[in-house]
Amino acid sequence: MGFHDVQFPDDIAYGTRGGPGFRTDVVEVDSGAEERTARWTHARRRYDVAYGTRRHDQLSTLIDFYYAREGAANGFRFKDYHDFTTAANHRDAPTANDEIIGTGDGTETDFQLVKRYTSGFQTYVRTIEKPVFGTVLVALDGTPQGSGWTVDTTTGIVSFSVAPALNVSVSAGCEFDVPVRFEETTDEWLALDYDDYSFGSAAPGLVELVNESQDQGDFFYGGASVFTITQDHSLSIGQGRVQTFDPQSSGLDLILPDSTNLPGGGPYFYLANVNGSNALTVKDHLGATVGTLAASNTGTLVILSDDGAGTKTWYMM
Repeated sequence: MGFHDVQFPDDIAYGTRGGPGFRTDVVEVDSGAEERTARWTHARRRYDVAYGTRRHDQLSTLIDFYYAREGAANGFRFKDYHDFTTAANHRDAPTANDEIIGTGDGTETDFQLVKRYTSGFQTYVRTIEKPVFGTVLVALDGTPQGSGWTVDTTTGIVSFSVAPALNVSVSAGCEFDVPVRFEETTDEWLALDYDDYSFGSAAPGLVELVNESQDQGDFFYGGASVFTITQDHSLSIGQGRVQTFDPQSSGLDLILPDSTNLPGGGPYFYLANVNGSNALTVKDHLGATVGTLAASNTGTLVILSDDGAGTKTWYMM
């Protein structure tokens, strides 16, 4: 399981049906009185993509996208056309003063992007973890800031090079995506229906990723996978612990999965390179080099360290 930082095809996403939902247990007694228990603190969104899939070229794109995500194994970005910006009407262009994301104390440099939904006296605060690159705007005490900060588009955290001063209001706005995966029924099969040569239909469902994590017991370690590769290759836990590669040219990379929701430990992979001439560079999902899998390498272990404070690092042994 991992997350691929790519967006679901935009022209297919447009016109889909879906939105947020909660889980509430309702117990009704004979008198008609009832007791309601909220099981979820935060909403979870689901989408039916069938409404956005029509032409043959769209179905072809969907097939490629589905294979590349390995069904429900890997998450991805989805643009919810009903609600994709921090603007009050959920659709207008964002501004730097859309949402207050914190107040300066002279020390804190990191602030989480959020969006608020208010009705009457109640306000719901949503964490924005997948802002769209190039759309984030930031202001201090209402004044837009063109520099002095960066944003992590995989977490939605805005980081200042210098901590905002005491009592300075920090605000931001952006477009954002929803992190989703294919739902279980779509994972079992991608039901395609070709009505004629030019048109068809499919009914894939998507479900939002909420506080996802993965336990070692969930990993598939049986057997092994062998790959002859001609381009950079993304490693997947679902393809087994032992993975053997035969790179057909030099300069190719193996990309490790996003470690954000993986527990520290391992070994996660046992990698081998059977090619006698071409080495492979192993990188993390952000592009940092972890090590080299030399030509004719008979086996290298890959583990994940965790310092307990949120920093995880891949190592090759």
